[in-house]
Formats: sequence, C-alpha cells, structure tokens
Amino acid sequence: MDSEFKVYELPEIKGETFLGLLSTREKASGIKNVFLDSKGWHVFIVGDSGNSYYLNHRDTRPKILKELKGNNVKAVAFHGTTNESRSGDILVALEGGNIVLYRIDFDQSG
Repeated sequence: MDSEFKVYELPEIKGETFLGLLSTREKASGIKNVFLDSKGWHVFIVGDSGNSYYLNHRDTRPKILKELKGNNVKAVAFHGTTNESRSGDILVALEGGNIVLYRIDFDQSG
C-alpha cells in the first residue's frame, strides 16, 4: 500500500464557493455524499437536490451526471484499473436496488 498522503483543497472559482458550483437553476444543492477512488483522482459527489456530479483531480468544476439526474444514489464503488483520466468501472447503487455501471473518460468528458 502506498504510504503517500495527499491533501487536496476544494476549488474556488472567481470567488464562487464549491457548493455554489453545485447549484442548479431550480435550487441550491448541498453535498449529501462524496465518494473518492483509492488514488484520489476521481470524485463522485451526490448532491441533496437529486443530482450527481463527477470531479477529476485536474478539473476545477464538477460535471453533472445527467444520466443519473433524479436518482437517489445510495452507494458508489470504484472497481478495476484507473488512471488519472479514466475512472475504471464505477458501480452506482440506487435506491430501489438497481445497480448502474458507469465509466468516465475525463479527456473525452469535455
């Protein structure tokens, strides 16, 4: 196991707070859960407004995961080979028992 420990600060964009970045037109969003892969490269954020977001360690703005909008995410597990750009398999457990397999390629997520 790698004994190196890294500290990452939440990004601030031109005076905007991180929670402000999660706001939608309908309402502001707080953070319900945060899931981090074992290397700290990929972050899966569940907002309390029903939206889910992805943040790569090289990015400054979270990206909304439109396919999961309105779903109540209960758990997230990162599995498989990851690198700085590719998340590998992300298993997303939804309320009601459904499990969704997700993969994110940061270089193509634009």
